[in-house]
Amino acid sequence: MKRIGRVESIWRHPVKSMRGERVSESELRWPGLAGDRRYAFVRGDDTSRFPWLTGRQIPVLLRYRPFFVDPSNPNGSAVRVATPSGRELAVDDAALLAEMVEAYGAPVQFLHLGRGLHDASPVSLIGRATVEALCRAQGVEPEERRFRNNLVISVEQGAAFEEDGWIGRELQLGPADDAPRLRVDRKNERCVMITIEPETLEKTPSILSTLARERQACAGIYASVVRPGWIRAGAEILAIG
Repeated sequence: MKRIGRVESIWRHPVKSMRGERVSESELRWPGLAGDRRYAFVRGDDTSRFPWLTGRQIPVLLRYRPFFVDPSNPNGSAVRVATPSGRELAVDDAALLAEMVEAYGAPVQFLHLGRGLHDASPVSLIGRATVEALCRAQGVEPEERRFRNNLVISVEQGAAFEEDGWIGRELQLGPADDAPRLRVDRKNERCVMITIEPETLEKTPSILSTLARERQACAGIYASVVRPGWIRAGAEILAIG
C-alpha cells in the first residue's frame, strides 16, 4: 500500500442541505457515514428526480443547524434543529415544517430514510488544495463547507484536483488491518450550492461558471464503501495495490 493523502476533516449532515457538523471520527457503514443525510424536506410541487428542498431554492437553509441529541449514536439519536431565529425544534416538529413551507412558498413534505438521501454515492471527498484553488481564483476565502463533502483531504503532492487521479482505485483509511476501505467511482459534478457562502449567504456565481468551463463542473470525487469501519481525522489514505 502507498500513502497518497490524509483525512483532514470529517463532516456529516444530519439534514440534507442544512448546516453540517464537523466530527473527529465517524463510523462508516455501507450506506455512508453514520447519521449523514438521513432527513430531508421535499418540494411537493416537484416530480423530478431531484425534488429536495435545498439552498438552491432558499439559501437561508444553510443557517439551520441540526444536531444529534446523542452524538455518540447518530443512527439511533433524535435530531433537533437550531433555527436562524434562535428557536430549537425537533426535526419532525410541525413548526419546522411550517417554516420550510413559508420560506419556499409551496407545499413541502418531511422525509426520513435510514439508509441516507445521497445524490449519487454514499461518500464524497475533496482535496483541501482543490477547495483553496477554486476559492482563491475567485477572490473569496477558502471555505470547505461550501462543498458539503464528507471528507476533506490533503493529497500527497499538494496539487489541486489531484484526487481526480484516484478514480477506479481502492483506498484504505488508516493502517490497521480492519481499517475502512472505499472505492473511488467518479468525479463529483457540482451545482449552484458551491456558489453560496454558508455564513453570509453571499453568492459568487463565477466559482461554478469557471468550474463548468474548465473542468466540466466537477470538483472532488464520489466513493462507495468496500469495508465499513471507523474513520478518524488524521488517518492516512493508502492506495491498495
